[in-house]
Amino acid sequence: MRVLTLALLTLGLAAPLAAQSDAAPADSGRFRFHFAFKFVFSPEQVIAHQQELAINDAQRTTMQAEILRAQELFGKGQWQLSAANERLAALLEPAHIDEGAAMAAVDQILQEEYKLKRVQMMLLIRMKNSLTPDQQRKLMQLRETP
Repeated sequence: MRVLTLALLTLGLAAPLAAQSDAAPADSGRFRFHFAFKFVFSPEQVIAHQQELAINDAQRTTMQAEILRAQELFGKGQWQLSAANERLAALLEPAHIDEGAAMAAVDQILQEEYKLKRVQMMLLIRMKNSLTPDQQRKLMQLRETP
């Protein structure tokens, strides 16, 4: 159940980024990073096709460990992000806002979001690196098939 939760969370973080990249022009530097998602594989994709990919026990154990590690980091990060958002909300509530304090809170939120995205990318990279080149090709083909 924890693996499924993390998988859904990972997809939840990746989906908005992928949607943004589809909407952005191909030469847009602003979303260029998001186009990189086509080269990596989410846990959901690997889990959904594990039989077709012939994932072996060693690969499964490695991937499960990576998913659990990322899940722990996501959990901690979400708590920190939520706390940072609460701090910003409290700073924005008064009639007069302390701009310096509010911007420091914004910086903290952006820092926490950065950490979460970094964990996400780490997991995607480690999922891909756990697959053989043949498994990667097969998963690319499966992903392109409607």
